[in-house]
Amino acid sequence: MHDLRHTAATFWLAAGLTVHAVAELLGHVDAALVLRLYGHALPAEVSTAGERMEAWRAGQRA
Repeated sequence: MHDLRHTAATFWLAAGLTVHAVAELLGHVDAALVLRLYGHALPAEVSTAGERMEAWRAGQRA
């Protein structure tokens, strides 16, 4: 059962759910726990940060 929870959390994060949403779905009070346990599922987070910031900035100009 534990492995299924771990797999679900990993897939949810990889799919783009927020850490807070995953924490709530798993019943964790602290979202930081989710980051510590499942943060490995976010490898593209840093590499796409620049693109996300530029998209946000472009939206602010409109």
